[in-house]
Amino acid sequence: MIDPAMGVAMPSERDVLDGIGAAFSASIDRDGSVWVVAALVVIGVILFFALVRWLVREVRMERAERAELDARHEAALRAAAAVGQRREWLRVSAHLRLTLQRIDARGRIVFDDTETQNVSAGGVAFLAHDPPDLDTSLEFSLYLDEAWPLALRGRVTAVEAGDVPSAPSLVAVRLGPITDIERERLIKWVAHEHARQIADSRRGRVCALCKRPLADDTLDMHATCAARADAA
Repeated sequence: MIDPAMGVAMPSERDVLDGIGAAFSASIDRDGSVWVVAALVVIGVILFFALVRWLVREVRMERAERAELDARHEAALRAAAAVGQRREWLRVSAHLRLTLQRIDARGRIVFDDTETQNVSAGGVAFLAHDPPDLDTSLEFSLYLDEAWPLALRGRVTAVEAGDVPSAPSLVAVRLGPITDIERERLIKWVAHEHARQIADSRRGRVCALCKRPLADDTLDMHATCAARADAA
């Protein structure tokens, strides 16, 4: 179409409509791309936080598994130490008086009497209604049916709860530090007690001097012990 006044070709109505449609389509495409970018950003943020949450959960699970493995390792070490202690020293069942020394809440020294269940030159086990924690250092006196109790030190290696709630726990203590004299007294006492228990199990008698089992029920002591007693 040509404008008579201007002498310029004018766009037709169809051309105008086509131009408006093209501009509208371009506007939709432009606005649509913004929404797509925004949606992608939102999805990316969601995926990022999901990834962070998953990583945190995995780290916590790994730490929990590691802590459980460490606890099992420590328990295995304590069990191995207890087995090694049993193999290293002769252990006998014995119900002896044991007096624990501890500090109460007011800072005072308190003495608690309890009873042993077994004794060796490497450790003791006693009963306690309020047992100490594992790896606790203890000071106590052990009465070996002698004039003076044996002052000892040790560390708690195991605590075994009773079969019923009211029953006391069994506390195992590994001795140390310990002097040679203290160890020697324990070794001798355990050896004599072991011999006495063997004699009792066989319903025999023990030598009046060395306390070892007698083979002959008609004698009060071994011939060698009797000769030594006569010489003395």
